[in-house]
Amino acid sequence: DKFGGGGFFRSVNPGSLVDDGGLYIKTSGGAVWRRVVEHNTVTTADYGCYPGNVGADNSARLVKACASGYKVVGLGENYNMTTITTSNLEISGKFTPSKTDFTASYGRVLLIFTGGKVKGDIFVDMLQFSAGGVIIRGSECEMSIRVENIEAGDRTVFGLQNGVQDEGLRNQLSIFCRAIHDAFGQVIPVQPAAFTIADTGGGGTYPVIDITDCNTAVINNGQGRGVHVGTYTARSIKYNVWYNLAGAYSDISDLFVENISGQVLTNSGGQLRVGRVYIKECTGYGINFSYNSSTTINEIIVDNHS
Repeated sequence: DKFGGGGFFRSVNPGSLVDDGGLYIKTSGGAVWRRVVEHNTVTTADYGCYPGNVGADNSARLVKACASGYKVVGLGENYNMTTITTSNLEISGKFTPSKTDFTASYGRVLLIFTGGKVKGDIFVDMLQFSAGGVIIRGSECEMSIRVENIEAGDRTVFGLQNGVQDEGLRNQLSIFCRAIHDAFGQVIPVQPAAFTIADTGGGGTYPVIDITDCNTAVINNGQGRGVHVGTYTARSIKYNVWYNLAGAYSDISDLFVENISGQVLTNSGGQLRVGRVYIKECTGYGINFSYNSSTTINEIIVDNHS
């Protein structure tokens, strides 16, 4: 039904089983029904999430689904700020913010993963809402993350509102971001960023980064822990394509940029190595590095750079 939670169940010995609203359902008489799980997978609807529900209620149900021990598939329901602590989780599907009742707290983000070794392929559509998309705080995670449509509000009120932020260690993440904009006019114009590597993070591998139509693309602040990027494509970026902060170590194999109005590469006191940079139809400032940085670029190809 529209409230989710349906499916096939079988009666089991109650024992110490607890009603979790999805896998185990306990009757008023004390009997327990266990869901018949197919393909080792549960959906958010199995746990009672549904579009238009109160965001906090959907969030609580999502957390329970992630603790079920099964793969979890999100079906696009609306959520409040949700922290998922489960390690060794496998999660996929679509997630959106509950715009009418989302928390107004500073630093608000839709999904925060704190567990380690999370695997998944998720799509977060922020629906032009003023909040961050995804934070990865666990380590050794392997995920493909797509975040779209952030219209960032006042940073002093809501925080950074970045698309994806990696705060963990040794994560392997492929990042795809679209339409992450500053709708407020921040004092620090490079925020929000599509993807940031926090000072607590680093040592990560990013096989694919693909970012289009964003305020700033990537900021690396991973202190002393090198990050490795395979193929990075950036199109229609207003400010920075790759911003390397002091103490950050970045190694990019191939960088393809097109229609950039800001800086392609900025190295502000870190170490930056790039195999090949292909620049097409850009109007910005090109490559900028400070005197105390180390920058190595093996090959630069420029096509109609103005």
